[in-house]
Amino acid sequence: MDAIFSPATPADSSTIPLAPEYEAEIRDRIARLDGDRTMPGTWLASSIGARSVLPPEHSHVVEAVVETKHSVMRSSVGVFGEKLHAEFTAHANTDIPALLDEIDRLRAELARRTEDVAFLERATLPELRRSIQHHQDGKQRWRTRAEKSEADNAALQKRLHDAAMTKTWTNEDGKKFVFVEDIAPALLGIEGGDQ
Repeated sequence: MDAIFSPATPADSSTIPLAPEYEAEIRDRIARLDGDRTMPGTWLASSIGARSVLPPEHSHVVEAVVETKHSVMRSSVGVFGEKLHAEFTAHANTDIPALLDEIDRLRAELARRTEDVAFLERATLPELRRSIQHHQDGKQRWRTRAEKSEADNAALQKRLHDAAMTKTWTNEDGKKFVFVEDIAPALLGIEGGDQ
């Protein structure tokens, strides 16, 4: 079991994923335990008490207890010197399957969410790219229109300036006037000889 995460792995093993081989061993042990009818029922941790050759503080037993309508059967699973070890072992036959079920549930949820993300990437990203491109194209159209408008504005200002600079004439009563052929090119934006 060199490459398999095992209880002997250093404390920083929380970043190491559970190796599939080790998980399969755990699941196999639980399946064999469930299939072993010599120790059915609920497991309980309790003190052995006066029957033990060990002092009471160092004699804790884990028993498999099966209650039927007419009797209670007890079978010793193990004897432990520490109560915490006995309690841990007593709960192992339910805790470990519960943890394995939670692993299965979390993997299924991870698979669903991974598929959701993949779907969103397939469905949303192309649409988002099209939308961004559409808006960029729209910005470019507005930029082109703005540049054309600025150029048109500059041309109109020049025409207005040229019209204002048209030669004026003075008649006999002192009033100023311009000839149409003098001002028309500036107002219409045409060259003087294009009329």
